[in-house]
Amino acid sequence: MELVIIGDFNIDPTRDLNTPQGRALDSLMINNSLQQLVEAPTRSRVVSRPGLTVLEESTLDLILTTEEGILTNEVTTSDHNLVGLSIKVSSAKHETKKVSIRDWVGLTPRNVARVISVLPSPSDLLELEVILLHVLEKLAPFRVIRTRVPDNMINPKVEKIKKKRDRLYRMYKISQDEHYLHKVRGENRRLKRMISSETKRIFQKKAESANCKSFWQMINQMQGKVTNKSPEIIQDGMVISCPEKMANCFADHFEGKIKKLTETMPSIQQIPHGYEKMDNFSLKELEDALKFFKTKMSSGPDGIPMRLVRFYTQKRPQLVLVVFNDILNKGFPNSWRTAKVTPVPKKGDPKNISNFRPVSNLSSLSKLFERCILHLLMALPNYNALLGDHQHGFRPHHSTTSCLMRLKDEICEKLDSKFHVLAYSLDLSAAFDMLRPDTFVDLMSGKIPTGLLGMLGDFLTDRKFYVEIANKCSALKQIDRGCPQGSVLGPVLFNLYTGVIRDKLPQEVMLTSYADDSYVVVHDKDPNILISRAENCISTHIGGLEAIGMKVNEAKTEIILFGKNRPITQVTVKGARVEMKECIKALGVQIDKELSWKDHVATLKKRILSVIGGVRMVRNKLTRTQSTTVVTAQVFSILY
Repeated sequence: MELVIIGDFNIDPTRDLNTPQGRALDSLMINNSLQQLVEAPTRSRVVSRPGLTVLEESTLDLILTTEEGILTNEVTTSDHNLVGLSIKVSSAKHETKKVSIRDWVGLTPRNVARVISVLPSPSDLLELEVILLHVLEKLAPFRVIRTRVPDNMINPKVEKIKKKRDRLYRMYKISQDEHYLHKVRGENRRLKRMISSETKRIFQKKAESANCKSFWQMINQMQGKVTNKSPEIIQDGMVISCPEKMANCFADHFEGKIKKLTETMPSIQQIPHGYEKMDNFSLKELEDALKFFKTKMSSGPDGIPMRLVRFYTQKRPQLVLVVFNDILNKGFPNSWRTAKVTPVPKKGDPKNISNFRPVSNLSSLSKLFERCILHLLMALPNYNALLGDHQHGFRPHHSTTSCLMRLKDEICEKLDSKFHVLAYSLDLSAAFDMLRPDTFVDLMSGKIPTGLLGMLGDFLTDRKFYVEIANKCSALKQIDRGCPQGSVLGPVLFNLYTGVIRDKLPQEVMLTSYADDSYVVVHDKDPNILISRAENCISTHIGGLEAIGMKVNEAKTEIILFGKNRPITQVTVKGARVEMKECIKALGVQIDKELSWKDHVATLKKRILSVIGGVRMVRNKLTRTQSTTVVTAQVFSILY
């Protein structure tokens, strides 16, 4: 609120501060956070004294206000000057903007049941999507709201202390009285305590929010971490900040990356249609598939959130089952082949367009259908045999830990048996985006029922994508290969696709994998024979991957020979000499040549020390439960 007090006070603040009236005026200004704007004299008169005539000037007409203003002092009337005040009066202290958001409050199971009770039953996918969109618009309509972002740390109490401090400092400059300077220092200390208290209060208010996203945004903000996505990217030396241009740049980059990797490869062959019909889904299979999904608000290209799909399917499972069984007869819908891609940053400069990976957001109905297909796939008697015992990614009761334990046990067992042991890893470029649908069907032919295999091949073909950034979309791009990262079936199909590599490698070597990260252990009593076997194994491994359309980044191939005495330090890979590493990184763990784990412990220590500093910054503002949550997420996640 703006406050302006104007008048002839008959008190000159430049000389009457030590009088009772002057002290009363000073107290009034300090207690109400007022400042006096008039500095030039506003009254002039000639005073005759014995033997002397002088011009006496004083500042008696004062303007006391809580806001800054612009003064003019031009016209003289009577014995006072006319003082003009220009002040900007605003109705709001904070800038506001209009935002359109969905009101999710009404989207509840009871309301969904009430609305769909009067709607007709869908006979195909199009009608089902129309019904779901109608329910969404009725129960969760878009609303336009005004948002503002106030400066949380500056409240009236803090403003009052600041103005009082500034007022005292001006008094000190005028009078040079050390008493005022002492008060200024006291107000400074009081101001720091107030800001610290306000910071803690606001932090606690946000930390107690039920929204965990708000909690971690506040934690990252207090720790000085950048939580917002990069508002700009750099491509070919040009800075791009327009969301629409950024979306098109990402789309062109993702499309161009695959074209560059596949320019020397044969084109994709058309998959023959006419596979035998699949058996219909059962109601239990649909209900089991639904249990895997949470009631999230995010949606794919069709705009239908999984929350609504879950509520509708729980109330009308038979209707959804009819639509899904109809899809089994007609083939995978074209509307489900389009993915909304979000660029997710990897390690490195967040402004470098090359440091992003595409993650697809698909239709919620498509994900539910994929889960039903996955249940049929996992129910096959030979499913585990198709994956192989070497694959630990995206499988129940398997993880990166089980993969690393298998690798470590194999190395230790061979070393204990007095063998020379060598291990290597290969790096695949854009692994998930290089899966060839025609090759997948050929590899799985005779291993998966033809009806199910036809649906999987149909799922992989004729895919499209577009990139969305800040509600701005790129042009639609066509892709002829790859499995969508973010789909339900994608990771499993990739495991099946690359699982055939094990049969191409010698039986005496050990292969363990987690998704596209593979590690091979080779052993022999003679180090020279070991190197020869390793070189043949690496060449066979690379050739097998290239035969199914994968691209191996040979420059990132890592090889390590275990043991203190290493007679050989180089290996030839496709005519190029590759130096042995002292230490390799496998799934986040540093494995050194002596298995002493010193490098890994040193890395963990360095990471934890950097994290603990951030924990100390926020721990005094958190409750014990909140502190435990932060330590578990930021410290224990590094250790375990």
